[in-house]
Amino acid sequence: MKNAFRLLALVLVICLTCSLMSCDVLDKVLGNDDDGNENNANPNVVALAGDYILDGTDYGMAMQWFIKINADETFKISTKNDYSVDKGNGTVKESAGTYMFLYSDSTVENPKTATFTVDNGNLVFSTGIPVGTVNFRNQNEDSDGTVVVYPAANVPSVVGSFAGELDKASRMGGSIHYDFTMDIKANGTYKFTSSFAMMSGTYAYVEEGTVKTAGTVITLKALKKVTAANIETGELTAIAEADQKEVTGSIENGVISIDMITSPMISDAIAITLLVVPSYAGTYVGTLEKTTGMGTVNYNVSLEIKYNGTYKYTSNFTMMSGSYVYAEEGTCTVANGYAVTLKALKKVTAANMESGTLTDIAAENQTEVNGTIAMGGKLSISMMTSPMASAADALTLEQQ
Repeated sequence: MKNAFRLLALVLVICLTCSLMSCDVLDKVLGNDDDGNENNANPNVVALAGDYILDGTDYGMAMQWFIKINADETFKISTKNDYSVDKGNGTVKESAGTYMFLYSDSTVENPKTATFTVDNGNLVFSTGIPVGTVNFRNQNEDSDGTVVVYPAANVPSVVGSFAGELDKASRMGGSIHYDFTMDIKANGTYKFTSSFAMMSGTYAYVEEGTVKTAGTVITLKALKKVTAANIETGELTAIAEADQKEVTGSIENGVISIDMITSPMISDAIAITLLVVPSYAGTYVGTLEKTTGMGTVNYNVSLEIKYNGTYKYTSNFTMMSGSYVYAEEGTCTVANGYAVTLKALKKVTAANMESGTLTDIAAENQTEVNGTIAMGGKLSISMMTSPMASAADALTLEQQ
């Protein structure tokens, strides 16, 4: 951090000096020749020339920015990998191992910079990174506040969370339902989890390792996994290097198809399909208090929007000393990340509000309900809260 302050002070001194000294003296300070051209390239900056990716997934923002550092000690930031959209540009400075992006629109009154160091080829920013009108920062409270930018060649073409599920026949009769999740990070690592219930117990198989992508091919190599001996504790065990094997699959249009071990008790891998989990997927909850002819009724409602385009809605309430539930399930689409459309295919009728049994809705009676997700994960939508209600209630639900 001291180096960062020293470098910033140096830049500010140079800018202030520009108005106090002749241009030829300033050129010498900057290492320019008589025509104002640079003649002393900084080899430390030149060595960084290449393409990098700033991935916001780990910092609470599902976006990527592309950063190019050129051999002429300039940089450019864009939302496109062809750099056709300019989100910031300028020069790169270095002093004693601390680097700085000095933006072209930086002024003495309003300096615009970003400071970083280099660690194993990664750019580690200790300050915010101006991108367009946003000053990107690490908002994670349990971190050191730094933002790591990786060389583009090391970043998988897909980064984020994926999920899937599968019902498979069991050797002991019946079937086992598996729920899968896979988190792929910009640093080229992954974590795969297979959750399942068996013989009245709930278990999870987990493995962690490295991930590479090339075109539509995705390659995983597990370095740690949960063994059968640790299936109850979930403790990971390192895999001996001789036993580390690569598994390849395909990824097209955000869909991963790959063979994975789903349980430490099963030696054969199973073909699974994983879909992207969008940022709006999750559970939204809220409450509602209504005064009726039978007194005040409190409703606890939840809406689960799943990654696979389905939803489940539940409204629990107590009335006249009895506990009841209204529920519905159906399809869900979210346009542009905020415009929600639900279509119920099943629901709880008044006859079943004690048991909560769902009944199919005839196609001609299936209707759509629209809502909106606002910044911060607040969903505004009107939903039925009781099978006996004559109209939907306006609800504001918060994502958990």
